[in-house]
Amino acid sequence: MKSKILTLIASVAASAMASAFTIDFNNLTVSDGTTTTAFTISNVEAGSPQTVTVPGYGDVTFQVGPASDDVLVVGSTYRNDSDTIQQSLELGPPEFVDDSSEVVIVTFLGLEALSVDFDIIGVGSGENPNPVRTAFNEYQYDPNSNGSGTSGDGAGIAAISWTTVPEPSSSLLVMIGAGTLLLRRRR
Repeated sequence: MKSKILTLIASVAASAMASAFTIDFNNLTVSDGTTTTAFTISNVEAGSPQTVTVPGYGDVTFQVGPASDDVLVVGSTYRNDSDTIQQSLELGPPEFVDDSSEVVIVTFLGLEALSVDFDIIGVGSGENPNPVRTAFNEYQYDPNSNGSGTSGDGAGIAAISWTTVPEPSSSLLVMIGAGTLLLRRRR
């Protein structure tokens, strides 16, 4: 009986460590799944990264690629899938320039960010602004993604979601069950 209770407590403790986080630029909030907190972010210029502190996780920095003259701002240029204008982290003044050197670098400074999901809005025809993992906990995002056949008006990051510990797999659950059966037969 004691071993079953200990196994149950260990399983609950392992699941409690799994956490999901979200940075929402539309509402300017960060969430750890249970608590939502407001945040502010200044304009992000080349050489001047901005940091957002996520409770329960740590810091996430946003910076513009070194070759860019543009500034990242929280603006309302783009529409979401339901055609509603929404705030997002997007290129701002100086005016939007058709420049392939523009890149946004997002760095997670806490635990390893898993299952990272960027909610990109304002994607026009032919654009492909998908973020690419470039290093441990670092993603690069091309907000312009211009090329032949694209609308070339850019896109914005409406939200970023990620987890820090993977969910328990079915094989782990089978191992716990098998271990419980073995302990039961030994008695």
